[in-house]
Amino acid sequence: MVNIYVMENEKLDLSINVTKSRCFRVGRKFKSKVENIKVNDVVINWVENLRYLGICIKSGRTFKIDLHNNRASFVELQTVN
Repeated sequence: MVNIYVMENEKLDLSINVTKSRCFRVGRKFKSKVENIKVNDVVINWVENLRYLGICIKSGRTFKIDLHNNRASFVELQTVN
């Protein structure tokens, strides 16, 4: 399936930045062992947390976000002013 995605991107003259890509799982079987995903023979790393648009998303049975760093930054800005 990933190969199809890569081939379609190549047709559109798009590339996948493997160094910035991460694999991430959410759902009942999020802890199950799965095969590595490769793009152009480069393995994409599996992570438990990832940052997307400034929000930390956590791997788990359900979709969760962690706003601790966002809140801490906001409080820090408020105390500086």
